[in-house]
Formats: sequence, C-alpha cells, structure tokens
Amino acid sequence: MIGMGKRTNKRTNKRSLNEINLIFIICSSLEDMQPPSVNNTGVSSSTNVVDNYQQQSIQQSLQPTIATLVRNWLHYDNLATSLYRQHINARKLRNTYEKNIIGQLHSNHMENAIIQINNGKITLIEEKHPKTLTISRIEELLHSYYSRKGGINETKAIMNHILGNRGTDSIKRLKKTSGTAPLASPLPLPPPM
Repeated sequence: MIGMGKRTNKRTNKRSLNEINLIFIICSSLEDMQPPSVNNTGVSSSTNVVDNYQQQSIQQSLQPTIATLVRNWLHYDNLATSLYRQHINARKLRNTYEKNIIGQLHSNHMENAIIQINNGKITLIEEKHPKTLTISRIEELLHSYYSRKGGINETKAIMNHILGNRGTDSIKRLKKTSGTAPLASPLPLPPPM
C-alpha cells in the first residue's frame, strides 16, 4: 500500500515548515497471511480466511503505522519549534519592558517602589547568579589559583586531563532536513482472494 501525504503553500509555492512530503511503502509480508483451509469435503473455507484477515486488520489498526507516527512527530516538532521561537521573542520583549521600567524607576529615584498588581506586587531586587563554568573559565580560575599559591603551574596538565576524560553521551534522534523525498515505484497488487 502506498501512502502519500503532500501539502503545498499555494500562495508562495515554496516549501513551508509544516509541509509534509512523505512517501511510505507499507506492505505486509506474505508469511503473515494464512492460506485458505480445506475442510473434509475438499472445499476451501472462505470464512476462515475472512476471519483471519479481519483479526489481522484489527490488530494492525490498533497499532499506529509508521506514517501516522511520522506525521505526529512532524506536528510536535513543528509545534516545539514554534513555541521555542515564541518563547525567545516573549523573553526579549519582557526584558525590554523590564529595562524600561527599571530605567523609569531609577530616573524618578523610585528604586524602592512597590508596584501593586492584580495578584501581587512587583518590587525591584538585585539577583546574583554564579557565572557558568566553561572550559575557558575553569582554565582562568586554575591559572589564578596557581599564581596566588606559587610554585609549579599545573593548569595545562589538569586541563588536558579534564578534556581527555570528558567523555560523550550518544543518543539516537530524528533529524529533519528540507528537500524532496525520492519517488518510489509502486508495489504490485496482491493476488485476488
């Protein structure tokens, strides 16, 4: 069975992120199909074949096909990308408004002001966060440690050890790239029952 799903943007005739261009060839193996049974009279029992076929189709319909799984993955991948972009834009706008509010409070000498809102209040605070520990930052800190301590600077040896034994984690992931899917030749039809 060949399943094709293709959506195109009629206005721009360009491929959009939401476009799905899938070609799947899904075939059931001939080993899974039961041959018709023959009763004592030598006549094949067609009801047995129909019953087996119905049972197989019911079992297959309960399990999602690869096409359904891929369509769902694409939907949620596009949704996650869209939400991530919205999140980035919302943070930028929030930070811009925050800087404007802090600037207004500072220019009006109101750093200790309490702004009442519907479900609470807004106050100006100072947060302190530790700096992130990057490889270059660790190297700087080691150099400063050995310069204060005196003696042999072992920063290079320590950094080589850290970088050499850092290790990696590996996981299997799906990666979406743009382009067209190759066309596949259709499968021959199964023999009639």
